Amino acid sequence: MQITDEKKKIMAVIGVIILLLGILYLVDWLIVLQFGFLGHFIFFVGLYVFIKNTIRLFVFPGSYWLWRRNVENRYAKALAKRANKRMEDLQNLIRKLLQIPDTKEIKVEDLIPIKKTLQSFLNTFSALNYRKELNEQQQNLFGLCQQLEQNLKDVLIESKSLYDHLDNPSDLINYSKQTVQVDSELCSNILVILEKLTHQLQEMYMPKNFILEAERWIFNKTLGTVDQMRVELENTFRTRRLKVQGYDGKLIDCLYICANEDDMENDKAVIFCQPNAGYYEYMYYESEWIDYYLRRGISMFLWNYRGYCESQGLPNTKDIMKDAESICDYVTSQLKVNQLIFHGESLGGMVACHLGRVRQCNLLFADRTFSSISKIAQVGFSKYASFLFKLLTPWDYDSAKSYVECQSYKILALDQKDEVIPFLSSLKVDVTRQIFLREFGSQYQTDENFKQSDHSDTLCQKVLRYIPWISKSGSTAFYDIWYTQLLNKQEMLTFFDANKRIQSIMKQLETERIKKTLDDSSSIYLNESQEIEGQMSQSQNSTVDIDEVTQLAGPYTLSEQEKSNENLLHFIKKISECFESFETASMTLNDVFSIFKESQQYEVFLDYLLSIFFWGSYLPLKNIPKKKMNTVVCQKLAFARFTSNINKIETLIKNEKSNLDSPNGTRLIQDLELIIQRLKLIRDNFKKTMRNQLQQPSHQSIQIEMKETEEKKSKASKINESLKNQLGSLIPLGCGHNGNLNQTEVEVLDFHMLQAGVVKY
Repeated sequence: MQITDEKKKIMAVIGVIILLLGILYLVDWLIVLQFGFLGHFIFFVGLYVFIKNTIRLFVFPGSYWLWRRNVENRYAKALAKRANKRMEDLQNLIRKLLQIPDTKEIKVEDLIPIKKTLQSFLNTFSALNYRKELNEQQQNLFGLCQQLEQNLKDVLIESKSLYDHLDNPSDLINYSKQTVQVDSELCSNILVILEKLTHQLQEMYMPKNFILEAERWIFNKTLGTVDQMRVELENTFRTRRLKVQGYDGKLIDCLYICANEDDMENDKAVIFCQPNAGYYEYMYYESEWIDYYLRRGISMFLWNYRGYCESQGLPNTKDIMKDAESICDYVTSQLKVNQLIFHGESLGGMVACHLGRVRQCNLLFADRTFSSISKIAQVGFSKYASFLFKLLTPWDYDSAKSYVECQSYKILALDQKDEVIPFLSSLKVDVTRQIFLREFGSQYQTDENFKQSDHSDTLCQKVLRYIPWISKSGSTAFYDIWYTQLLNKQEMLTFFDANKRIQSIMKQLETERIKKTLDDSSSIYLNESQEIEGQMSQSQNSTVDIDEVTQLAGPYTLSEQEKSNENLLHFIKKISECFESFETASMTLNDVFSIFKESQQYEVFLDYLLSIFFWGSYLPLKNIPKKKMNTVVCQKLAFARFTSNINKIETLIKNEKSNLDSPNGTRLIQDLELIIQRLKLIRDNFKKTMRNQLQQPSHQSIQIEMKETEEKKSKASKINESLKNQLGSLIPLGCGHNGNLNQTEVEVLDFHMLQAGVVKY
């Protein structure tokens, strides 16, 4: 009997579980031996504390000293390595000036950053020394830097100090190629100082054995410390360090960076909420946001969550939310800021969404964030991890609900290939589903299982609500509504399977996927909605025999003759191009089946279909600011492309059907006809339900106030505006979770900042 890989994984998991249970039983037995029956209580309390702290480590790693030391050491190595390169370049310059043979050649670009690096060390260590925060290792490095500076000022070349010559390194390159008079004794002293400096710097990053590496990791605090990085921020920008009192009296460490150099007060500011492993002290090196906002005249208010660095308390979502509210109140009342941006990245997106719901702002920016922590646990690990998290902690929070309920201008940035936050746990997916439930779930208003509740559940209620193996109607609301309002389950499964079969034949034929740039010709679709509606009303009937197609199962099995059939290859290539043009929120139909795991493809497919009607089409991204495309325009563009691509596929089928007379060719045509029929059915059911919802709006829907002068507007326009208020605007990214935005993405963000009224050009 052959054991499959899936069975091997299950057996491995079962083995690990048995091993863990055995270890836990042994620990319990040993404690009971020592303390008697009371040992069971001690064991379970200890186990609970251990698991909860483990969860805290995953959710709030920045609150642990070990994580902070890891960040400090990482920056220490990077800063030391960079500074050592500068000092070695300076050594080579001195050697050149002394005409020492076999000296490495130097370039102008090597000398440019030397003075800046030295001056940065001097300024930072001077500030730390003034505050009496300089440790012994830093004092030693500070002393060497001071000696180096003085000796560089004492060495004269053409009546000008070597230190001043570093401002114009091209002259030094010329001097090094000539015979110039320099004080050899002073230059020799500089080389001695540089030798000591490079030795101390190399001690911070050169590889060592495990014991010495651990000693350096724990005790070496020369560079990269939180205090040093904070001082560098203060030296670089006009700042004010603040201790803001949280809701319970705990002091939260904050830094206000003013965009206006003449005055510490500014009418515009962004409250930036850090990722779960982030400290504001390192933000200047880790992202571009400080430069981005300051260049646009917007001040920044940075803060560390409670338990992070010098902020007091222990972190949990409830307290962090309340701290954010206190900070917002402080910024508006004490700093007199009247235009606010809430920008949250990763975990900070959850905090920013909460602020957007409970406080007024001009712009909410949810940047590469998730819908809830439990959803990350579910998608990234398993439903049991999600259950354990909900059972043991009260830290879960529904960011999607807060985002949808925020009434301000809002932006949701997402990279569908985010390497940290799985796509299905991203905020965008749950926002789409929340709005779908609100707009399509009116028939469930009286059902308690479908209501959003803010009351706290008891432990028993939590257990019953979240036990993974007990089916709850609330957890299936999305599918229930989908299968009743858009397509029933059987229709949906046959639709999905048909798409999978098409993708499988593309893969077998090794069709080259061509990422077509949707050029400006797409603008012809951006006409009045009545014209688009007219296009969509065509070709409603399908000739496909659904009962026959549902019997087709499994991927295509192509013969060698079919693989070399030019007609089939040409047809598949054209179909692939059409599928690539089915783009919504920067995801194509081909992406659904090529980027994501097979186990996730069905849920991604549902989100993809909803995104066509909710979010719209966004490529090419440069057209967003160029043509001033808001969400409503993107929706119309997606509808137009939707119809255009259906028409293209129907034309292809009509023209090529006679050339595909093989059994697989017939199946291919039937699958495509099925896909077209299902797409049209979803479109029509979507439009019908949205119109019904507009006539009898849900109490949860955020509707536009109807004025007498607006009564003549089309229903489609009202639907789009209603959705726009809930959805906000999407910025598809390609920079990953921690990368910086490219130029086009920055231009799109600038466009939305302009629309929100927080910048002027």
